[in-house]
Amino acid sequence: MRWNIENSFDYLKEHGYNLGHKFSRVSFRALKNYHQSMLLGHLINQFVEKSLEIVSLLAQDSKNTIIHLWKRLNGYFCEQEINTEEYDQFVRKQTQIRLA
Repeated sequence: MRWNIENSFDYLKEHGYNLGHKFSRVSFRALKNYHQSMLLGHLINQFVEKSLEIVSLLAQDSKNTIIHLWKRLNGYFCEQEINTEEYDQFVRKQTQIRLA
């Protein structure tokens, strides 16, 4: 059990999440909130990486990587104007994630 916990900390430190002690020197509450947010982000990322749609996108082109897809998605959200009505319809729509 201990090594599973250590491995998750190591993954968050070394694989792009930049988990470190510098974010927690102010208060214990800040440490807990930051770490829980980091774990939620990691969980969402794992679901996305394992979804059939992303797996098929990665298989289509060898230049596609998870990092490349995240950057494209981030750029899309930074440049696009979001229509609130379309967003509300999207949020209300029930979706299902199929894992590979």
